[in-house]
Amino acid sequence: MRKKIVLVTAILLAQLSSFAHGQEPSSSPAALTMKVYMGVCVPSGGSYSIVSSAANGMRLTRLAEDKTERFLRGTPGKVWATGDENGLFALALTDDGTCTVFVRRVDSTELTALFTSWLPPAGSSFRTEKIAQKSENGVTTTSYAIYRDGRPYQSWVLMVSDGGSAQGAVSVRPASP
Repeated sequence: MRKKIVLVTAILLAQLSSFAHGQEPSSSPAALTMKVYMGVCVPSGGSYSIVSSAANGMRLTRLAEDKTERFLRGTPGKVWATGDENGLFALALTDDGTCTVFVRRVDSTELTALFTSWLPPAGSSFRTEKIAQKSENGVTTTSYAIYRDGRPYQSWVLMVSDGGSAQGAVSVRPASP
């Protein structure tokens, strides 16, 4: 399993690294966001060493603490971004294990469709429950509880702003033991 995670992460790192350094991306910002989310955040289990290693491999810059407020909103954690806090992508990990990928200038409809397509399918050892959806101030937030073998496993959250070229974020947090 670890080898598979390392291989998937290496592929994602190569794609995002070329995108972050001005080369033509091999896919859309929404697709790259979900690749990082599924390749780094979801399998990391909130591990700082896994997320930090992936961020460094993507050549993301770790932001100084005074530059992380817009991402962490007062929650202790670390943030890595392309270039600076205004970069196209940012990867954040809070001290409670929440891993989030932030993206600017993303097609919110595409990100929503990709996010929901990655939810665990019925019939697997996972069960998905949509626990909340709200729209406020031009931002729609949708939360899901993911259960594995009947026990809480992770929470997935999608936040997208309204409009064609919008901002988005996808988060995952391990269930409390």
